Amino acid sequence: MDVVGKVGASVGLGFTLIFNAFPSLPFLPLGRTTPALLAAAWMVATGLTGAEEAYRDIDYNTLAFLFGMMALKCLLAKHKFAIYLRRLLLWGRPSWRALLVRVGCLSAVLAPLITNDATCVFLTPIVEEIAISFKYPMLPLMLAICTCANIGSAATITGNPQNVLIGSYGNLSYWKFVVAVGPAALAGTVVNVALLWLYGYDQIIGHRKRNSIDYDDYDDSDDEKQGVSESTWLKEEAQGNQTNQMQHVEQSEYYSDTDVDEAFEDRVGAIGGRGRLGIALSFSLVVMMILFLLGCNVGWSTAGVALVAMAIEGIVTQTSPSWVFKEVDWNLIGWFAGTFIVMVTFGKTEITAQLWSGFIGADADFTAIGPLLKLTVAVLILSNIVSNVPLILLMAPDILAMSDPHEQEYVWVVVAWVSTVAGNLTLLGSAANIIVAELNTTRHLTFLQYLKFGFPTTLLVVALGLVILQSTSAVL
Repeated sequence: MDVVGKVGASVGLGFTLIFNAFPSLPFLPLGRTTPALLAAAWMVATGLTGAEEAYRDIDYNTLAFLFGMMALKCLLAKHKFAIYLRRLLLWGRPSWRALLVRVGCLSAVLAPLITNDATCVFLTPIVEEIAISFKYPMLPLMLAICTCANIGSAATITGNPQNVLIGSYGNLSYWKFVVAVGPAALAGTVVNVALLWLYGYDQIIGHRKRNSIDYDDYDDSDDEKQGVSESTWLKEEAQGNQTNQMQHVEQSEYYSDTDVDEAFEDRVGAIGGRGRLGIALSFSLVVMMILFLLGCNVGWSTAGVALVAMAIEGIVTQTSPSWVFKEVDWNLIGWFAGTFIVMVTFGKTEITAQLWSGFIGADADFTAIGPLLKLTVAVLILSNIVSNVPLILLMAPDILAMSDPHEQEYVWVVVAWVSTVAGNLTLLGSAANIIVAELNTTRHLTFLQYLKFGFPTTLLVVALGLVILQSTSAVL
């Protein structure tokens, strides 16, 4: 590509990245999707790429995965998935320490299955309601949701969009990826929860003094002696919340007063006549995981399972499942499509190849400390500047150019791990963090509050994960 072409591609890239970072500029509230599609149109209109090439540059596997996961999330939300999560978190009336561990672990387990973003959508309003009910400090629990979701999502190819991209570009096996990165995600979650425990201790002490309460004096055996069952206590607690503490939840899309009532009835009664549909939906998720493990295409397997689940819902309820299409975030899918075209076209300028060669080295040995450290630092920083998905698209040509297939797979796994955990570095590093900050209506999570915890935990977890990957990458 000549100099004029490089300048034109750079303009399109810059336009996209500016609005990725600042979607609501003064006098230019364009969001992220419109600028990405405008830049893609610019690339085609100016001849920087052909129309047919642009169509081929789009990774339809990733788009199919996004659609499938969003559709499944809508179905799960409709059929009271959040209610069961709440019952799980409240089982045994946990102390703040037990609740913090449960939230972190549940978030880390759900994220690799339903993505980190969907996990935060489900858990944030539930945990907020519980924290208010028990008068627990909100901040450590909110941090547990997003940071553990990000770490946990690194364990599978389907945990987040950048992993789907990496799995597609690197042609990585689902189960091999789990074996390689899963131990790092597990260890990282343990370290992150431990740090949250230490981080939250001072807040717990201050919160206890301000509210004159002690969370650890309650003895569950007192209820048992008085013949109070868990389900009875839960129902009474829910009724108290309705009248006193949870008026703001009444407007929640994910958690209404009706849901609070039904959550503490018998499980079959809670879902009423839709019990068969709930079972069918759960079975669909199991089938999807089996397809992944069998090596089927991740994106189209997810979309296919979602469409089957929609068809089952239509048959059981005798209503059209077309409402799901209205709930899907087509803006996000449009942003991905535009970003694919922009990033792949910019990659043809070979500017990124020159930067890669200059900073890391064209023939770098990533089993050595130096190149691995340079790659880690670059991914950590750039993931928080240009976002992880565009970064993967920019780095893909250089990684694919490696001659050693095993080393290429290792680098893909390292980039997947670092780019995912890098989302914990700052509040703006991951969409999951923004979701938690926006859905939490009682205490807004600020950039500095997040950075105080996110910075140290990210560095520790990334370093620990890299050490573990040195051993587990042998399965690739």
